[in-house]
Amino acid sequence: EQAVKMAKKGGNILLFGVAAPDMKIELSPFDIFSKELNIKGSFINPHTHDHAISLVQQGKIQIKPLLSHSFRLEDIPTIMNDYRKMNVMKGIIRYSEKI
Repeated sequence: EQAVKMAKKGGNILLFGVAAPDMKIELSPFDIFSKELNIKGSFINPHTHDHAISLVQQGKIQIKPLLSHSFRLEDIPTIMNDYRKMNVMKGIIRYSEKI
């Protein structure tokens, strides 16, 4: 509901994840039409994680270009205080220096 309210004209909304089968939301068709919004759903598949990790390990997918920030695990409590100001697009919490 909030995504439709916040979207600008011509915006794209992605509903991602798995909601409970009985979950309902209230939308205004007028808002969708007048803003010319595109709404797309994407169902998360928990069985793809092992394959994705394998592709990264094989070097077939490079993740560094996708990351805007890399955080050390021990710094997370401090980072959370400033997180909204940091403009994180995609962050990773690392437990070692390899990434």
